[in-house]
Amino acid sequence: MEYYQKALQLKQEVGIAPHITQVKVNIADVYLKQGKFKKAYELLENSGSPFRLGMYYLLKKEYSNARKQFSLSRVVCEESNNLTLLLANYTGLGFSFEGIKNYSKSREYYQKAIDLIEKQRLTLQGADRETFLAGKVMGFSRLEPYEGMVRVLIKEGASGYEKAAFSYAERAKSRMFLEMLATRGLKGRSPQDKETLVKDREFQQNLLALNKRISILKELGDKAPKGEQEDLERELEGTKSAYERFIKEVKLKNKEIASLISVSPVSVEEVQSKLDENVTVLEYYTTQKKTYAWLVTKDDINAYEIERGKNDTSSKDLQEAVDDWLIPNISNNSRRPTPVITLTSDETYKIETGKQERELNRKKFYKAAYDFYNLIIAPVVRDIKTENLIIVPHGVLHKVPFAALTDGNNCLIDKYNLSILPASSVIEYVVKKRNPNQKKLLAFANPVTDYVPLGFSEIEVNNIAKLFSNKEVYSKDKATEGIAKEKSTDPDVIHFACHGEFNERQPLQSGLLLAKDKDNDGYLQVHEIFGMNLENANLVTLSACETALSKIQGGDDLVGLSRGFIYAGTPSILATLWNVDDRSTSILMKHFYENWQEKGMSKPEALRQAQITLKNMPDYKHPYYWAAFEMVGDWR
Repeated sequence: MEYYQKALQLKQEVGIAPHITQVKVNIADVYLKQGKFKKAYELLENSGSPFRLGMYYLLKKEYSNARKQFSLSRVVCEESNNLTLLLANYTGLGFSFEGIKNYSKSREYYQKAIDLIEKQRLTLQGADRETFLAGKVMGFSRLEPYEGMVRVLIKEGASGYEKAAFSYAERAKSRMFLEMLATRGLKGRSPQDKETLVKDREFQQNLLALNKRISILKELGDKAPKGEQEDLERELEGTKSAYERFIKEVKLKNKEIASLISVSPVSVEEVQSKLDENVTVLEYYTTQKKTYAWLVTKDDINAYEIERGKNDTSSKDLQEAVDDWLIPNISNNSRRPTPVITLTSDETYKIETGKQERELNRKKFYKAAYDFYNLIIAPVVRDIKTENLIIVPHGVLHKVPFAALTDGNNCLIDKYNLSILPASSVIEYVVKKRNPNQKKLLAFANPVTDYVPLGFSEIEVNNIAKLFSNKEVYSKDKATEGIAKEKSTDPDVIHFACHGEFNERQPLQSGLLLAKDKDNDGYLQVHEIFGMNLENANLVTLSACETALSKIQGGDDLVGLSRGFIYAGTPSILATLWNVDDRSTSILMKHFYENWQEKGMSKPEALRQAQITLKNMPDYKHPYYWAAFEMVGDWR
């Protein structure tokens, strides 16, 4: 406000009258953000900016007046081909019609906004795509039309609304996944995949170049060569048509590689066709104010709108609530310090947590686990009738240890065999990639790195290896990245007992820390995992740190290790949400493999029973020791 006032004063002093209106409009925007509506209206009333007046009425919840102003602005934008402002007006009209409960018109304008977003994406360079959907246009996030469609479909409650809303939620998730992959140059697993990705990049570069040339010619106006703009626009339309044909062809041949280059939201029917009778899918979609959930079984679907704001946990921003819960030290063991900053194997700085503080953190953890249960599980739990529960989180919910959520008496892990999926669209690939149990183990234990050695990881792997008739175990300086890449095509179980690292800023740079060799730096990263061939794998275990995590941004940037390993070929990944204790992990892994390999349990049930075993041990009863482990992928 201070600088806008100075700008206004200077412009008046030098007599730049035509631009004073824009500064006043900017000042009015500040007033709107401050909730000073009367002052904002005084500036906007005669500003000649129907869009800003529309925003004013929208914030005042005077939806009919907002609709009139956005409609006036829309006409001007369509005539001038101002696509940026047009997108904002479509979104504003979606909100306005939703406010007056004209849901069919609201859906119409949200759909127009979504179509325009998809069209605009083609004009962007790779780096710009990465945050495109999470970005804002004239005060509206580009995610809001997707959220609006989900919200309106559920409000309207027309026939089939559950399936339609589910599809739009999956569409937004798929789009966010693509934005994160846009600039990473994935190479693909097979020669055909690699060729497809190269051809896709060629199309993208050609479309970007054509759009740029057309933009330059528009700026030149009358000075541009006659007819050149029209020729380029025809070429652009032809290239777009060719690109669409290419995408359709890829989808017919290989839906999974298509999912890496194009939005392919899965339908409810496709999900249901892959489910067993004893399985329920619980999918979430989080927005600023509400959380939406779907329960999908082989024969049924239910949708839920979950209100937030009834207790301390739900009234906070969801991200803040999760961080408040999980960031403090949650261990009940004095050996577990917080924080631990590890520089090299002989330089570790520790701040020991006192007994009183640990006790307080334990109480906070249990209360938060109870609050989150009431927030996201209680509204749907009465309709969960199966023992096998697949949870598809969204946004910050990917960080939640669902196993530890409690109704005050029982944790979820006491009631259900849990598995986690990055998206429902992954179910199809998980089912296709199931492999028989051949008892072939490839294991890596305590690789030589710059990090503190994991002493119990070698004990862990030696105990596991006894259960396999065919095994290869590599430890310390022999546990190299090169061996991991070379040997991973044959075994059905691959076990990494090593450090893992999650890169919040660049998720595809996250990875596993192995020993270096002459051709590799020892850092097996996600983008490299996408190029591995794990066609015989049945399970990849990541007995490491934070290996289930993924970056959470505007939608669902789920490009963590789990998605990479599923694409590479395995149907299941056993991963962790936080830095786990290596002694308790060794015990848990031993019980898990015994339950799975010797007792014939499914992988989620084997993990569940191993977690319950640890939970019943006095030294390891706190969820810190067992709730971090997640079975990602297959429920069998």
